[in-house]
Amino acid sequence: MENADQIESLMVAQTERAIAEADRLIVLVDGRAGLTPQDEFTAQLARRSGKPVILAVNKTEGFDLDVAVADFHQLGLGEPQPIAAGHDQGVVSLLEEALKGLKPDPSDGPELDGIRVP
Repeated sequence: MENADQIESLMVAQTERAIAEADRLIVLVDGRAGLTPQDEFTAQLARRSGKPVILAVNKTEGFDLDVAVADFHQLGLGEPQPIAAGHDQGVVSLLEEALKGLKPDPSDGPELDGIRVP
């Protein structure tokens, strides 16, 4: 149980760091799993950040989209965007929405202090 608590603590710290570094946030939830306490916690962190947030509900393929996203309105993050990443449905429009109005920062280059994947 200690190990699980330590992992959860590290996950929260990483989430908070990612939120601090981001210009905009995409909160991704699992439409098949339904609304979870973790979703509510993440939504709370996102709202507290004051940054623009897009709520994406994944795994909505084969469902009526209005029904698939209905419970997620409770998170208070705006209109949920239904997607099915595994089926490439809604992903492009989600990314377009997330990137709308952003301009590249010419001084922003590749990070040199992160993990390198060859």
